[in-house]
Amino acid sequence: MQALELYAVGDPEVIRMVATPREVGSIRAALAQDGRAWIRANGKAEESHRRLVATTFALEAVRHAIDTVEDREFDLLLRWAADEWRNEARPSPEELLWHNATLALLQGVGDTTSVTAALNAARNRFPNEPRWALVRGWIAEFASGARPVPPLQHIAEIAPGVIQAYVDASVLPDVSAEAHLHLAYLFTSRNDPAAAVDHATEAARRTTEAEIRSLAHLFRGWALIRAGRSTDAQSAFRDAHNALPASQSAALWLSGALFLSGERQEAARLVDGTMRSGLGELDPWRLYPRGDFRLWPRLIGQLRQALR
Repeated sequence: MQALELYAVGDPEVIRMVATPREVGSIRAALAQDGRAWIRANGKAEESHRRLVATTFALEAVRHAIDTVEDREFDLLLRWAADEWRNEARPSPEELLWHNATLALLQGVGDTTSVTAALNAARNRFPNEPRWALVRGWIAEFASGARPVPPLQHIAEIAPGVIQAYVDASVLPDVSAEAHLHLAYLFTSRNDPAAAVDHATEAARRTTEAEIRSLAHLFRGWALIRAGRSTDAQSAFRDAHNALPASQSAALWLSGALFLSGERQEAARLVDGTMRSGLGELDPWRLYPRGDFRLWPRLIGQLRQALR
């Protein structure tokens, strides 16, 4: 448990040293055998804090090795941590933060089975948390494993349950904007541009988050293209770019619209600028199928802060 002691005093680099792909199984076995004793070693007064240390350590170990470790290993490690939280008599804000971070990480992997298991554990402890409704929608949307593409041509077959999951989430103020965002994409895919524009407009109106606003305007532009309204689509793409200038997706769609309308110099400037300073893999459209993974840096940062 020396690694836990180092992590507890604020040394996150210990994760890089011990959480190699080869060692994740050993970490799980060590925590299963000795983790609870370590958590309780300093008495009741420190037990909750040490539980946060141990479970966050497990979560960071999974993040460090998740790309190269079999699903079963990181599932078992996260299951140990979720089970350990049940020893807390009362759920705490720190535990809720841990569950949100776990769900964000697993959505980043795209494994709906693991996300479902983690969501069930979270709901058992926090049954009224609004964000779970959005996670249920994500599971329904991506359970088939399909990767989203700009929905400009084909008419997608979308199960009614997917739409309904996001409709249910859309009435919850905490997640309403994101639910409308997903509905905008789905209705565009289903070739219902009028409904898509309505949902995209609502998504942008209900949030101040630049990433969501930019993506909402982008989806509105796609819906307007399907409706044959190219001039309005160009305006929507400009709104997407203005909301988040570093978004390569927004800049490229705006530049394409400008090029087609004859404004080739501005189009070229946009392309040049976004290639040099764009968000790349962190672009909102690239992160769209990864659900709450966009929140991972903030959530793990908050967990590390709580350990101090």
